[in-house]
Amino acid sequence: MEGFVKLISDAKYDGVLGVRIMGSHATDPLGEAFVALGLKATTEALGHIMHAHPTLSESIMEAAEAVHGLSTSI
Repeated sequence: MEGFVKLISDAKYDGVLGVRIMGSHATDPLGEAFVALGLKATTEALGHIMHAHPTLSESIMEAAEAVHGLSTSI
């Protein structure tokens, strides 16, 4: 499956400001993105939350970790 997740975050406070998800099953991790935005989560917090493997919601975690240079799949 191909696609991508892009997190837009605030450089000063690390808050998630927006999410762009592209791919054939983009709606699968969309719920997690809405929760992150609604709770004003940081990308650091999203990177630390446990995600089931292998799942598409794991792509949110990978994108959050990539913000801090910690992603293992990029």
